[in-house]
Amino acid sequence: MKISVIIPAFNAGATLERALNSVWFQSHSDFEVIVMDGGSKDSTRSLLESNSKKIAYWVSEKDEGTTDAMNKGFQKATGDVVTFLCADDQFHDAQVFARVAEEFGKFPQTGVLCGSLRTFDPEGLVRPFVSRPRPELLHWHMTAHLPGSFFRREVLKDRQFDQSAEVANDYELFAYLQQVKKPVMRVLDDVVVTFSLGGRTNDPVTDFWKARECFQIRRKYYGEWAAWPRYLLDLTVSTLRWMHFRPLTWARKTRRWLIGSSAA
Repeated sequence: MKISVIIPAFNAGATLERALNSVWFQSHSDFEVIVMDGGSKDSTRSLLESNSKKIAYWVSEKDEGTTDAMNKGFQKATGDVVTFLCADDQFHDAQVFARVAEEFGKFPQTGVLCGSLRTFDPEGLVRPFVSRPRPELLHWHMTAHLPGSFFRREVLKDRQFDQSAEVANDYELFAYLQQVKKPVMRVLDDVVVTFSLGGRTNDPVTDFWKARECFQIRRKYYGEWAAWPRYLLDLTVSTLRWMHFRPLTWARKTRRWLIGSSAA
């Protein structure tokens, strides 16, 4: 089973080599790497040039953003299974592709295989935690992760990412697949990707933008009953984050305190 890894990149010279190494060190050797660089001004291009023999296809040119880059990358993919890796993330260990190929082999009806993420905060502000996929809750939240998900190529052949979704393109794709294409989606409990929380992930302003996009996506695919309650919650959480209050962090602290108190 051939696995295509598509990596969108832009000014990723500080992290891209780490991401590439996590692919090249895989024990399952039937894979290809496709890097779509949006015309970086840092060392990204020179890194790609020096490793061009190990990369099936790469380009460094201006694009219309991450969504455009991933769609163009898919058109170059030749693997049976396709996955997308951010340039600042990495596959968790050298056995990831082997486990994925084994799962697809055991369950040939599977169209999408969703793995778990282990988070990493480069600034050290958030403790690492494992985020496990729950596709059955997609109507409420983004409970499947693009990094760490593997798609049979035919599932995405006719339609990939919606260009109009700029910060929630992954959520839009999963919602579309679940409600329209309806492939078999299975969960792989293993951690498959170490996911960086840097960049837009920690930007409160992006939260408002993403909340709006997710609201529109839920309303389109799941209806008003799913869209409005979650939108109001997302706006509340985004406002608190903008005020530098992290409700989820305090919720986790409170939970740990309660568990500790009950144990005592």
